[in-house]
Amino acid sequence: MNIWELLSSIEGKIIKTLSQKKPFYISTVESDKLTIIPYSTGKERKIKRSTIENTFSELIFQSELSRAEIRQNFSEFNPAYVAALLAEHPAVKYKLRPIVLYYEK
Repeated sequence: MNIWELLSSIEGKIIKTLSQKKPFYISTVESDKLTIIPYSTGKERKIKRSTIENTFSELIFQSELSRAEIRQNFSEFNPAYVAALLAEHPAVKYKLRPIVLYYEK
């Protein structure tokens, strides 16, 4: 399943960050970015489509990806949200402390 199509299909859904369970929702999904709104701040945060797709591709390639790697290599300011969004994919599982995503083929 294409990650961008999946995220487009759940626009408006409330999602929680994986570790701290902080709720946010996908406000809009456009062709080049999506906008999330954390309930804690109410302020829009934009995440580029390329960030989501490149992170997901790396997860598929490596079969696992930590939140620290997401922060270091793909999304310095939104790693918790990117991890939570990727975890919405049915083939993605995760563990906490530290947060690591796993892609199950």
